[in-house]
Amino acid sequence: DKQKAFDYLQQSHALGYERSKLMLATFLIEGEYVEKDLSKAELYLRELAEKGDVDACAHLSQNIFDDVFPNDDKEEGVIWLRKAAELGHPTAMARLGQICGNRCQDEEAHFWFGKARSEGVEGIDEAEQQYSTETYSQRRIDYIRYCLSVKDYSAVTDIIERDANHGDTEALYLIADFYINGMGEDQFGMDVERGLKIYEELSSKGNAHAYYMLGRLYGGGPVEQDFEKAVMYYKKSAEAGHPDAQYAVGCIYNDGLIGEVNKEEATKWIELAAGQNQRDALCLLAFRYIQDPSIGTLRASNLSYEQNIEKGMDFLTRAAGLGQPSALYVFAQCYHEGKYLDKDDEKAYYCLQKSIMSEVMPDSMNLMGDFFRDGIGTEKNYEIAVKHYQWAADNGNTS
Repeated sequence: DKQKAFDYLQQSHALGYERSKLMLATFLIEGEYVEKDLSKAELYLRELAEKGDVDACAHLSQNIFDDVFPNDDKEEGVIWLRKAAELGHPTAMARLGQICGNRCQDEEAHFWFGKARSEGVEGIDEAEQQYSTETYSQRRIDYIRYCLSVKDYSAVTDIIERDANHGDTEALYLIADFYINGMGEDQFGMDVERGLKIYEELSSKGNAHAYYMLGRLYGGGPVEQDFEKAVMYYKKSAEAGHPDAQYAVGCIYNDGLIGEVNKEEATKWIELAAGQNQRDALCLLAFRYIQDPSIGTLRASNLSYEQNIEKGMDFLTRAAGLGQPSALYVFAQCYHEGKYLDKDDEKAYYCLQKSIMSEVMPDSMNLMGDFFRDGIGTEKNYEIAVKHYQWAADNGNTS
């Protein structure tokens, strides 16, 4: 009988029994047998939690996480959860293990999972498997993305500096990029020289990605431009098997950026890059095999291939599958015009959306304006069409 339970709780509270606040808070949150009052419920739980009541700590934490108690600082929820775990609350131990795992604090995560297991919490083995060494890289990426979304830049630097200090090469890439570009609109933490030094140290050990990044930096990054150095680093990276560098070297030869055009070298490096599914190389080869100026650039005109539509569409399909924006844009054209593919305006609109999500280009924005103007694959909307046309015109589209 909940009504009787509530009445007894009120009597206990009136007699000074502190723990009655725990259950009273539940009634106040649910608004059952008493008017809903989240402020009073939070006050009761805080009073008990501050006195070291383990259940109050756990409940306070959960209500902060669940946004029952409005609180922009979710870290306070972690603080109370940790206190509950330290006071011996089994479920809090398991929950804290999950949070530590999500934050890539694996040593602490396994510690709390072990404590929860010893307390008889079920399902710990399955939960702990989610935070194995094999899943660490993806968890780190997810956590960094989350921290960036909430602008918690210090947490990002903490995790990548920690991993970098343990010799994690991928973390060194991340920390170098962080120093070179900074984070957020205010470029938090930007220190180009420090980032450059990390890549130079890695390149001294023959690291292909470091060579590639140095090529990018000296070729067009925030350091003083030095095209000769850029080409040197791109070549070293390409020779070490880096697909993006192979594509870059192929383009350098194709465009004659270091002397005369060299068709053989351009073809060699672009085909090597495409063989590793480098999406820009795949797209470039697709256009060269298709040889149709109406649906794509012929930048690869210095590459000597006979026209082969089937082969070209195969390369284009592979590039589009990897999210290459120009390939997706051309797929949208082909589906809309029924050229090389069966006409399908819904697929055309889908491909164009994906192209714009990958990279906003004047031609794709102009075509999207047409789609909204004429209701192609979507509903007509002149206002949205005008916005797309305006952006395309402002950024160089003249059609």
